[in-house]
Amino acid sequence: MQASDIMTKDIVSVTAETSVQEIAALLLKHRISAVPVIDDAKAIVGLVSEGDLMRRIRDGEKKRHSWWLEIFATPASQAADYVKTEGHYARDVMTRDVVTVPEDMPIGQIARLLEKRRIKRV
Repeated sequence: MQASDIMTKDIVSVTAETSVQEIAALLLKHRISAVPVIDDAKAIVGLVSEGDLMRRIRDGEKKRHSWWLEIFATPASQAADYVKTEGHYARDVMTRDVVTVPEDMPIGQIARLLEKRRIKRV
């Protein structure tokens, strides 16, 4: 078996300008756990998952990290955390490091990739 035998073919996607609220509604409506974010050329530029949306709720409840975590945080990582928590659009909350596979990749190889990269979808 190959990726083409098990992949989802009817893809629900969003653009970087799609609002977080619209994404949540799409996930619920289509009973899916993530949507790819595509550009004008239909190339994948990111992915927004339930985890990305849940992180907003969880992180939004915390006002501060513990003092010892703040010692190791860089201004760039603090800024990125803020945007992920407070962002309103796919571009703000999406995971940018998306792993893709060709349609002819054997599923055993895909399974090893998922395990190695500790990801849930390709």
